Amino acid sequence: HLHSLRQIMKVINKVIERIRTYGIDKSYVEAHQKHSLDHQEEYKLVDDIVSKFRATGGLKFEHQAYKLWCLFKLLQKHQPNSIIEFGSGSSSLIFSDYVRKNDCKFLSIDEDEKWALNTTKLIGIKESDNIEIKQADKVVYPNLSTIEIKYDTPITGNYDLALIDGPSLHVANTKLKEAINSNFRNLSELPKVILVDVRKATAEYIAKNYSDIYDYKLSDIFTREKVKPGYQYFSVFVKK
Repeated sequence: HLHSLRQIMKVINKVIERIRTYGIDKSYVEAHQKHSLDHQEEYKLVDDIVSKFRATGGLKFEHQAYKLWCLFKLLQKHQPNSIIEFGSGSSSLIFSDYVRKNDCKFLSIDEDEKWALNTTKLIGIKESDNIEIKQADKVVYPNLSTIEIKYDTPITGNYDLALIDGPSLHVANTKLKEAINSNFRNLSELPKVILVDVRKATAEYIAKNYSDIYDYKLSDIFTREKVKPGYQYFSVFVKK
């Protein structure tokens, strides 16, 4: 009985942690629902993507459609000619749709081979597409002043926009919240725009160390306050 109780408490704690991490309380759910009703036409693409990924076991959280809508609007605003994504997934489909319509290039990197293949399949990459989904192992640098987790792969070329959503911060079944994803520093030139998906330590690291290069606004999710429709999901860094 004690073992069962411990297992139940472990599940409960995980649920609580997810709620805290993503800020998905009642105000977030209501904000997402109202926002989607107010922008039904724009949600057609993102709702289709969400349904595809949920059919393969992903995108369980309520905020996913709103996240993709935010990404869609940021692409419209900044109009990048080249995109690199650290951590593939539903966002990869938003990027692929954009680059096909605008004759751009797109590279996405992920440590999970099965997930990368799943994303590739859902995109339906053609030979004419300038789209690449690449698998690369995760490497952890635990002894630096700030723990770094990155993809172990060389990256060539410049990119106008980078999305940081990987690699996973889980190491030996423990989530290292204080770790940063640092692949963006390996680019030959810092991107014009950097988007960070939730990862607070990474966003705060860039804000602290690159404030002379970027104007920025951190994600409204970090405030953990009640939100209204149209809140800022991503942390956004734009070169001055």
